[in-house]
Amino acid sequence: MFDHNSSELKQEAKLELKRIASVLKKYADREIRISGHTDNSGGEEYNRKLSRERALSVLKELRDEQGLEEKRMSYEGYGKSKPIADNSTIQGRQKNRRVDITIVME
Repeated sequence: MFDHNSSELKQEAKLELKRIASVLKKYADREIRISGHTDNSGGEEYNRKLSRERALSVLKELRDEQGLEEKRMSYEGYGKSKPIADNSTIQGRQKNRRVDITIVME
């Protein structure tokens, strides 16, 4: 979704968000949580800020380009605290530079 040290969405990420938005629109009465993450390079404070910026980039894309209501969405940055892959490899770090989107079903 993102290059190293960047919160700018890659073009392929925008295409994926368009597909995801079509699913999110089916749950128009549900809250959407957007969680930003980073790899393990950089300091804790920097990574937390970058992860929030990544989550905000996704929120803006969903709002501005896909027409989702901002009041349904919340965002947070977790920095490097919740990796899903091994940070010792390039591929792992790429996977950890991500944003998770959750539909709250409660």
